[in-house]
Amino acid sequence: MEPPSIERPVGRAERLNFDARRGQIKKRLLELEREALSLKRTYNTMAPLCHLPIEILSKIFVDLRDLYMGRTPRLWIQVTYVCHYWRAVATDCAALWTNVPFISSAFTDVALARSKNAPLSLFYEQHWGRNSYQFPSVAKRILAHTTRLRTIDLFNVGLDGIECDTAFTALEVLRFKSIPAMAPDVEGRDPCDSSEAVLLL
Repeated sequence: MEPPSIERPVGRAERLNFDARRGQIKKRLLELEREALSLKRTYNTMAPLCHLPIEILSKIFVDLRDLYMGRTPRLWIQVTYVCHYWRAVATDCAALWTNVPFISSAFTDVALARSKNAPLSLFYEQHWGRNSYQFPSVAKRILAHTTRLRTIDLFNVGLDGIECDTAFTALEVLRFKSIPAMAPDVEGRDPCDSSEAVLLL
């Protein structure tokens, strides 16, 4: 039976050499990662779609947003994940972020910042039992920009406790739509009926 191998103890000087070498390797790996990222960006900029003028690409992004806004607002945001050029164009296009859907408080903050000083349109739909507790936080963020709000669409939203002392100087359309909860109606009204109020200013 062979005796167990005994590892040679590493001296302090040798350990320092190991640490220094590891530091050099780590630094080189970071340099290679940055170089690879730069090459990928250069490669992507050679694609035909990256040769479109910024104005045309921005218009395509806005049309895509409008297409998905009422159904799946998260989908159009994926244009910011395609490549560096697309992301730069999308994030700098104020018009793309002016139609603010509520996906999360963080997204609302990002959209408001990227919309710069452009007029805003707010779309908010409250799903009972899912995000009903979130509306006050949304309202607080939006009401800080009342002078920019042009259109407000609110679905199934209660306004109790929501206060605002600032004038809506740019508001053109205020639309409320509510769908009653699924419960027996003593007056025989179909609980699936919806009510809608539209105020044109």
